[in-house]
Amino acid sequence: MSNKPRICVALFHRNAITVEKDALARLGYAMYHWAILIRPTAFKEIDQCTLIDATDGMNFNPITHIDSNPSHDWWYRVRTPANPHSTGSFLNALEIGKLRGGTTVEQIRELLATVPLPRKQQEPPQHCATWAYDAIEMLQRAGHVAATDGVHDIMERAMQMAHRVMADGPAEVVAGPQCCGVQ
Repeated sequence: MSNKPRICVALFHRNAITVEKDALARLGYAMYHWAILIRPTAFKEIDQCTLIDATDGMNFNPITHIDSNPSHDWWYRVRTPANPHSTGSFLNALEIGKLRGGTTVEQIRELLATVPLPRKQQEPPQHCATWAYDAIEMLQRAGHVAATDGVHDIMERAMQMAHRVMADGPAEVVAGPQCCGVQ
């Protein structure tokens, strides 16, 4: 078994938005929040993950408690160390690749920082899911994610997993490669 960190696409519920009537038909992928999750191989180290996403959410200064993003512009966010389970909104993470030999998490962070951020008032709409789509494509081009799976197929599998968690509740926490929603 390889000890290389795993690259996953992670989905989070968006509270009332996710459970709205007709959310899937109206929002598609945007009914969930999407992120790239880099996790250690060992589940016991799940609190040492790195979560990378594009968000238009608040950005509170930890000292002043003032939101530095009152206009809700899109920004690139990296949370590390992070435990996806501690967010309260984590649904699942689909493993899509591994860090290649010699590649660091910092190099992946730098690579994903070059993915263009979504832009407001675009048609079709841009959001965290369109950013995640582009991020997965970039990871494929860099050889970290197998190009045999199309990005659309990866995102559809992740959506189906999230739908199951929303319908049936989270998976039982067990040790192994498919533990606690991380597949």
